[in-house]
Amino acid sequence: MARQSKPLPLFLVGILLLMLGVIWGSVEGQGYLPRLTAAGGVLLLLVFLVRNASEIRFLLLQTHSHSEPGPTITLMLIALVLALGAFVAEREFSFIDLTDKKLNSLAEPTRKTLEALEEPIQLEAFYINPSAEWNLAERYLEIYGRSSTLIRSSLVDPDRSPGQARAAGITRSGVIVISFQEARTEVWELTEEAITQGILRVLEGRPRRIGLLQGHGEVGRDIGGDQGLTALVNVLASENIEVHEINVLSHREHLDLVDALYIVHPKTPLYPSEVGIVTEFLEEGHGLGLWLEPGDSTGLEDYLDLHAVSFLPGVIRDQGPVTERIGLGEWSPALATNPYIPIGLELSGVFIASPHIQAIEINNLHSIDLDVHPLLMTTPTAERVSGTEGEDVSVLSKGSMKAGAVLEWEIAVTGDWDPAGDVRGLPPVKPKARLLVVGDSSILTNRFLGVTYNSSLAINAAHWLTWQERFLGADLKDRNHSPLKMSPGEIRGLFYIIQIGLPLLLILAGLILWFRRRSRS
Repeated sequence: MARQSKPLPLFLVGILLLMLGVIWGSVEGQGYLPRLTAAGGVLLLLVFLVRNASEIRFLLLQTHSHSEPGPTITLMLIALVLALGAFVAEREFSFIDLTDKKLNSLAEPTRKTLEALEEPIQLEAFYINPSAEWNLAERYLEIYGRSSTLIRSSLVDPDRSPGQARAAGITRSGVIVISFQEARTEVWELTEEAITQGILRVLEGRPRRIGLLQGHGEVGRDIGGDQGLTALVNVLASENIEVHEINVLSHREHLDLVDALYIVHPKTPLYPSEVGIVTEFLEEGHGLGLWLEPGDSTGLEDYLDLHAVSFLPGVIRDQGPVTERIGLGEWSPALATNPYIPIGLELSGVFIASPHIQAIEINNLHSIDLDVHPLLMTTPTAERVSGTEGEDVSVLSKGSMKAGAVLEWEIAVTGDWDPAGDVRGLPPVKPKARLLVVGDSSILTNRFLGVTYNSSLAINAAHWLTWQERFLGADLKDRNHSPLKMSPGEIRGLFYIIQIGLPLLLILAGLILWFRRRSRS
């Protein structure tokens, strides 16, 4: 007599291996062994189904004949649907962002950037695994890859794959390398804004250039110390913006190589011929940034008056609670950025801080061609005083006042202007001039650039003056909003309940009802 096979052990072993592989695979960094275990369980279950197909068919027919009418089959089908739904959702064959602020989606400027891609772009992230940065980088790469089929991404642990890190020129972790054709840039900040701006930089081609006017006692680009600008040069370099020193009297031709010009705290006024060169440069459709200390004389005062901007005497101090919270003292007032202009778009609700800043007056000329807006504004508790710190002062005015302005106006269009722009994404020479005026230069110095949001203001101002608004406002989502903090044990417990416990509970309920109805019959 042939020995009867016992299918139940085969079935139980298959279920056990499958559950063990799934649970084991939920622990990070376990390699391929959990997958092989789960695959072995699936294989045993398939063998069980093939060897016992007739018995299973008979059991289903008996179940149908003895349990109907009744909810048993319905409950078992619900359990099957839940299990399949969990499987599909885990692998994200389709994706729906149900968060209130769309935290698992990209901001509109980023989506527009990715939609404009015509060729693949490579994102290589180098982080230590396991770590919180690895998990966040994995999430960002997944979101970017889901948003565009032209994003090619990889996540590498440089300790486990040193050869791949050396090939990319990476000597330490914590960086995303973005490559497009021959262009390459490194992003050291793990945010959507930084990644998107890195993508724009490699698409942009050549770096933009800002000229730093020299010849009047200004600080050079390579001067260190508290009053130096080396931190600004490095920050702008990370935004694909180069800073070059320019003397317009001896090398007028160098102005043709820059997109904007900065005049930062000159000790003596510009010569009349220099004023003519600078204003001509501006009227050709370039950008000019004036970062001036109280008492600075540039020779451009009449030109500013003509364009509705003038400096008021005295300096600003603020003894209010907002300035007190910043902690730099009453002579470094808190300054709000205008949120209705591109420079202040992402700086709404935060404050800039600058010592001994002077107030600016904007004369409303109701000009159709001239577009003037405040850039920086004090709080209502600010005062404009005649003296400075350590002196006897008299109050000249109180209340909210302006400490910076941005201006834009149309210029005469020449035959050289091409509205199509550069084929590599560089902006065309615009038929408008852009002028930025700030009543203090300390914001740009090494000492104060890292204070509050000063560096963000400096970066946004450079983007605006070089006609790159597309770099502004990319990071409009707070992806750390109301985080749900769970330990690995709590996550595993939630996994057991949702993907194993609930389906098993429904199956058990169906089996109990089936046995009860069968015993009655």
